[in-house]
Amino acid sequence: NALAAMPNGGTLTIRTYLIEDEASGHLQNAAIEVTDTGMGIREEIVDKIFEPFFTTRADAGGTGLGLGLCRMLILEMGGGIEVESELGKGTTFRIILKQTNVESDV
Repeated sequence: NALAAMPNGGTLTIRTYLIEDEASGHLQNAAIEVTDTGMGIREEIVDKIFEPFFTTRADAGGTGLGLGLCRMLILEMGGGIEVESELGKGTTFRIILKQTNVESDV
């Protein structure tokens, strides 16, 4: 999606970081941000972009399943996804993944 939003080129930045619980100082979540300097998402459709089969690129072969599937998988893992966008300046998707305790017999 980010590449399609930058048909004349631009910058794609992927950033990861850890989020600490303010009260305890312990690591609580991990975040992944994907930012592009593309055309941005119109405000009136931001609330629709995660709906299955919603697409603005049907004429270019878009099915509207990508963001919906991403959100579904992230929610299944107990996380969340946020979007910030400004027309003409770009978009940032932020994925927040909750810390889980995994026990292993290995």
